[in-house]
Amino acid sequence: MGLHREIRRIRKMGGATVAGYYARQISNLLIRPLNLVGAARCECPCCGWRGARFLNYVGYDETLANYVCPRCGSHARHRGLAIFLDRYAAAHEAPIRVLHFAPERGIAARIAADPKISYVTLDMAPHSVSVRGDIRAIPLRDASFDLIICCHVLEHLPADGPALKEIARTLKPGAAALIMVPMRSGWENLPTLEFGAPQPRLSDHWRLYGNDVAARIESAGLCCKSLRFSSFLTLQERERYQSGDDVIFLGTKTLR
Repeated sequence: MGLHREIRRIRKMGGATVAGYYARQISNLLIRPLNLVGAARCECPCCGWRGARFLNYVGYDETLANYVCPRCGSHARHRGLAIFLDRYAAAHEAPIRVLHFAPERGIAARIAADPKISYVTLDMAPHSVSVRGDIRAIPLRDASFDLIICCHVLEHLPADGPALKEIARTLKPGAAALIMVPMRSGWENLPTLEFGAPQPRLSDHWRLYGNDVAARIESAGLCCKSLRFSSFLTLQERERYQSGDDVIFLGTKTLR
């Protein structure tokens, strides 16, 4: 996160909230020495780290225990996603071309190391990516990719429709987009909650998604199905990776 964004966030939320946030970060200082002496119960499939427990994720309104990898910074969703991608690539005999929006450090390194994957990354931010561009106007040709990864990106856009249409445009026929978004509690029975403006307490999210995610993806011309981490990870694996039971929406472009 850029310094200017952090300063803007502090101004919006007030000093007391931000002070509490940094105070709760101190808990992670106690976890690091524990990992030097404790039994290795946890493992990160993104980078191979093993230790007693992951670090806590400290947000402005919540703290998620045992959540962040101390080595690569992966979150629970990244660790489940890494296993899914391993199995997805293994199911394809031919090399696959993958486009990844706003690639997270830990999982990006793992994907890039797979010799079976031709890996293209895209972001608007001026850091190390293959292509600098906007997901709402992808500067790449039609039908270019076998798989597109869009993990926790759509919630940062005022409207997600243009991005989903661009994802559909750049997928090859028969190819799939792997989409993950932050879901509201009880999302299966509730619609997407639109805020109308970015929320500083929620990392500037414009919305929390509900039971209409599949319909949004299908409106862009893709067939959509959802699958939880528990459909391909055992309980023991989810405990070891601390991956939770997040949901992946798989949007497939129909063959013509």
